[in-house]
Amino acid sequence: MSDTSSTTQHDLWHSLETLPGLSAVPASWRRRLTDQFPSFARAFLEPKDHLAITYPCPSHCGCAHQIVAFNGGQLQALCQCNPPDCPAISLSTADATPLKLSWSRLTRPLAKALGLATTTADFPLPHTAQFGAWSADSIPAILTIQHDQQVFRRVVAELTADSRQRFMLFAPTSSFLDARCRAYLENNRSALFPLESVVTLTQSGALLPTKPPGELFAGFSPQPDDSSQSTARQVFALAKALESELKTRKAPPFTVLLL
Repeated sequence: MSDTSSTTQHDLWHSLETLPGLSAVPASWRRRLTDQFPSFARAFLEPKDHLAITYPCPSHCGCAHQIVAFNGGQLQALCQCNPPDCPAISLSTADATPLKLSWSRLTRPLAKALGLATTTADFPLPHTAQFGAWSADSIPAILTIQHDQQVFRRVVAELTADSRQRFMLFAPTSSFLDARCRAYLENNRSALFPLESVVTLTQSGALLPTKPPGELFAGFSPQPDDSSQSTARQVFALAKALESELKTRKAPPFTVLLL
């Protein structure tokens, strides 16, 4: 991945960490996602069933314009500075309708891209849930999306304190992974996997892994024990011995075993 592409992916996923509630009017999403807004919105966002109350000032004056509906259904965003310093903004219904992140529309393709089994579970934590499981050991894959360092630390602390097994934690970026959070995860034999490092969003809105999942999660894959390796050696040795004794067969046992 090029440096430019890496920067774009970081900005994309980091935008989720700058929106409390993971909901905003299209203008706010567009300002954060820039060129990737169309593909991200099409894939992962859905409209709410009500209009927003405020609208971001395009002049960045610091105030949130109040959305007002006039007779005839015309919507305008009015500056709240005293005295008003920005002109009124005419809005369509779509402009004033907040878009929220759809958890299911994000996690389902994410689990598929990373080769995870579809296993879900909720936690009494904000914007945190299990969305998959890895390997025959069913190691939980948990996604958390936070916009505050303290909340992120609380989520990590509670997950590691309550978990009876190791888990793989996913977050948009590693921005909130401080020394304390890293220690919590390491003591639980768990790890953080930033989305910006493990998946790429294509222009068509598809998620692709940056590496084969087996390579990304090698540290969480079951390792063969000594007894399994010993049994395998015995089987191969027996097949090799049979091959040397049965020279008339067209398909020697050892060759069949390899196939």
